[in-house]
Amino acid sequence: MFARNISPALFVTILLGLPSTASHAAAKPVLNDWFALGSGCRAKSDLPGNVRMEGVPAEAGAPDSHKVKFVFADFALKGDRVDPALETFGRECAVRLNINPPEGKRIVGIRARTKVIAAKETGPALDILSELKLGAASLGKVQRKLDNSARVATREDVVDIEAGQGTSEPLPQIGCGEAKIIGFDYSWVATRAKNQKGSMTVDLGKEKNLVIEAILADCK
Repeated sequence: MFARNISPALFVTILLGLPSTASHAAAKPVLNDWFALGSGCRAKSDLPGNVRMEGVPAEAGAPDSHKVKFVFADFALKGDRVDPALETFGRECAVRLNINPPEGKRIVGIRARTKVIAAKETGPALDILSELKLGAASLGKVQRKLDNSARVATREDVVDIEAGQGTSEPLPQIGCGEAKIIGFDYSWVATRAKNQKGSMTVDLGKEKNLVIEAILADCK
């Protein structure tokens, strides 16, 4: 039903559908091919959809920090737009981004920043999950569960997940110049009694974006 049920092998197949020779990678930025796939999103590097990727200018004095921003047009979960007979429903989006360190560099840090806004009346329960990945390894997650008795006014949660250099969360072992796939998953699931009318909504922050940063360093 949701994007998390798609196998990792299929993610890799979709993302790496283009040639991946060394010369092909060298001609691209460090953060390059990508896709977004799920019940709430669909787009790809060469296929427009309701998500787009924008480059983020490098910061002065940080040449090994590489950032991109994903902007979402209409990714949201709203109870009043779902068949009242459905007791469980949701929206998910899995973003996958290819990272190719140049020769002599390796990945030492990964960070993702976004915002999630939720509001609900009593009745529906919400399970809101954000997770950062590198390949098949989870680098950290932020999960919020709101039970059916909770009444929540508009609440914005800042999600900031970081692993690797300068953090307590280590990265998997990564070789010099080794290419990887950075992943970020949104999973928003609502549960309610059949024909229950309590309203609820989950959305992204005002900017409706996800910023992914990769930090590189010289190989030793």
